[in-house]
Amino acid sequence: MISQGLIKGKRSQQQQYMEKIIARAQRIIARDYASDIDMEELAKMLHVSYTWFRRSFKKNTGKSPHQYQLDYRLEKAAYLLKETETPIKEITARLGFNSIEYFSTIFKKKHGLSPRNFRNE
Repeated sequence: MISQGLIKGKRSQQQQYMEKIIARAQRIIARDYASDIDMEELAKMLHVSYTWFRRSFKKNTGKSPHQYQLDYRLEKAAYLLKETETPIKEITARLGFNSIEYFSTIFKKKHGLSPRNFRNE
């Protein structure tokens, strides 16, 4: 019984550590969302292995770090399209997408509408 309690306590500490690292990574991704973040470098900066980071991030958020960043960018795009008159070309550049075509393709895949139609709806 005592050993089971220690194991549970250890898991809890490990879980807390993982959540702290992932929360820090999420803040960095949110801050630098428009940059091409090298997730392996991010893991190094957080003093964890990339394998552990990627697996733990996905376990904690349900998404890989790269997909998390992409979804974050797309949510920012949706906000800018609905709440501002910023041209789509400018939104594309501001959010760090390489081309309007790529941005439009993945935006439509995520939201079911092109950026222009999303804005007009």
